[in-house]
Amino acid sequence: MIWTTGSEETADSEETTDSEETADSEETMDSEDTDDKTEEELKEEEEKKAEEEAAKKAAEKKKKHHKTSTHTHTYQWVNYASATDTEDAILAYQCTDCGDIASWQRVPNSAYYQFNVDAANQIAKAPQNGTVTISTDKWISFAKSVLLPALQSRPDVTVTVKYRWQRNPAKLVIPAGADLSSKFNADGFCGFPNLAEYGQPWEYGKD
Repeated sequence: MIWTTGSEETADSEETTDSEETADSEETMDSEDTDDKTEEELKEEEEKKAEEEAAKKAAEKKKKHHKTSTHTHTYQWVNYASATDTEDAILAYQCTDCGDIASWQRVPNSAYYQFNVDAANQIAKAPQNGTVTISTDKWISFAKSVLLPALQSRPDVTVTVKYRWQRNPAKLVIPAGADLSSKFNADGFCGFPNLAEYGQPWEYGKD
């Protein structure tokens, strides 16, 4: 028979308590670290994870095809992932025969272009004498080539823009029929701050 002394039980209890406290402390620190991160930093992490995942899938697919295929590849650039109003499109250099992917790349500024296209579509599809709301946490300007024609074709539509300026919420209300043609610079862009005359006080979560 093996006897367990009270001191051994106490030591075991203390070790368990210490480990539990350490785990709780680590969890609390992790939570605090997450809370301290800004929305922009969290988005950057999400974008980085998305890129890493796309690269991983491409590498796995490439490895698989190289194991099973011995033919001469014929590559061309194809759309791997379409752009959204926050994420650039991704192109893959892919074999037209077996699907092997040799490389991939993002399409610069395609997310910004998609944001403008989406905004223009909202305006075009608005009801007669209606109001549309364009919201973004990423962009702070419009592209003349995309948005101005949409505004000019629907002079009956009021456009509300909700965005962030220097991390603070901001809001514009562009009245129906407003002429913004002079607001665009020589490069064809109109920054939201240049439309300050249409500014309205606003806080997130409120209309």
